[in-house]
Amino acid sequence: MFKYILIPCVFILPMKSFADIQLGDSNSPFKVYGVFDYGVNYSHSGVVSSHDFQSGMDYASRLGLKLNLKLNDDIAIVGNAESWIDLRKMEFVRDETFARGEFIGVSSKKYGTLLYGRQMLNASGVYEELFATAFAPSTLSYQAYDLGTGAPTFDFRSSRAITYTTPNFKNTTLTFLYTPNQMVGDASKVLDAKNYAAMAVYDDGTNRISASYNELISNYSVDYNGVVYNEIKTKDYRVFALKRLNKKLSVIGTANYLKPNSPDAVSAQIYGTMINFEQPKYNLKAALYHRQVDKQDLSAMIYAVGANYHINKHLDAYIRAEYIDNNGKAKYTMNNILLEGPGDDPSTYGIGLKFMF
Repeated sequence: MFKYILIPCVFILPMKSFADIQLGDSNSPFKVYGVFDYGVNYSHSGVVSSHDFQSGMDYASRLGLKLNLKLNDDIAIVGNAESWIDLRKMEFVRDETFARGEFIGVSSKKYGTLLYGRQMLNASGVYEELFATAFAPSTLSYQAYDLGTGAPTFDFRSSRAITYTTPNFKNTTLTFLYTPNQMVGDASKVLDAKNYAAMAVYDDGTNRISASYNELISNYSVDYNGVVYNEIKTKDYRVFALKRLNKKLSVIGTANYLKPNSPDAVSAQIYGTMINFEQPKYNLKAALYHRQVDKQDLSAMIYAVGANYHINKHLDAYIRAEYIDNNGKAKYTMNNILLEGPGDDPSTYGIGLKFMF
């Protein structure tokens, strides 16, 4: 019932009224925020050429509530409840009211931050991704479907997760995560997995370098040639480096290694590079990724470009384009585009508006 009340109310109020919403006065520990992103998408492959309205091509459409209740000069109770909204269907994604975030915790500059609930993945490069999910080449680095029977893969968030982030020491922080089941809502079986993770981040204002390790362990059994296998693992190693050349230009490099231990396991390597150019009135960005699967002769090049024009501080107009070049055996796709078969090369394009408050 809540979703049928919340979403229509968003469009009854004048858009300008969202610009400075807070609950209570300016000292309130609560803050409401949101993004409404909507546009037109065109997709093409060997079996489909289609266009449709789409939500969240630049930034996932969302409504959220942040909590920051200061107990003293150092310690605060922090929390977040964030809904992921499909504006085209006018419903919450996966029928989860707070699919994108639902956590509570304690934060301290002296002692660190401890959180529990649905949170971001603890993987290098997640926070720095330049493209939304539909147009993000890095999404192919989070899946292990092609690496062996029953190999678990990442969901877009970690549910029921407990994380601890250390205080900043010489521009460096460490974060540790555990969840008994990362799956969000009604999702596929291979997302039902435990996750143990650790990540280190160094950021001095000019350089940002991070490394992470995740170990996904399936919560389900699979039958392979008459033998039942339990708790199949996928080990995920990542490194990320960002260089701020100046206030306008940043370049990024990433490397990722996925290794499951399923009975017919193979490994994958993913390498990526991105560039981001920011001006007061516009932003240009591009990304190039390569995915290679050992022993399977599966490889693909993924290209993505985008541009945003900042109409004002609350409103952007944007364009997006992405293309995947599969080799003869590969059938990677994005944005849920159907493929004719191995070797088919999908592409997708989008234009839209993004309102932020």
